[in-house]
Amino acid sequence: MAGITTLAAAISAHVHDGDVVALEGFTHLIPYAAGHEIIRQQRRDLTLARLTPDVLYDQMIGMGAARKLVFSWGGNPGVGSLHRFRDAVEHGWPRGAPGLCRHRPSRQHRQRRHGDLPVHR
Repeated sequence: MAGITTLAAAISAHVHDGDVVALEGFTHLIPYAAGHEIIRQQRRDLTLARLTPDVLYDQMIGMGAARKLVFSWGGNPGVGSLHRFRDAVEHGWPRGAPGLCRHRPSRQHRQRRHGDLPVHR
């Protein structure tokens, strides 16, 4: 049954270590309060899903909440790249998180980059 509760109680009841979490919204609708409550409650090993991760997800990475990210673009055109995300990828932290490790380009991508394969557009 639906009910009204506090944000702290909702996060406590519904977000657990190891969960997949999607905090969606753009500009003024980004759910910062929910993300910050997740950080305050020290949730860990979360898979964070978002169309385009932003400063909120960067903060969650920096505070050690993320184990893995699922996203379409790692940055924000208005803000720039995500500094904690980049640092995590380049230095293998937190805990060498597998979802935050550097992607190795495919053989075809490397060949295209070096001009060995034609690029079809």
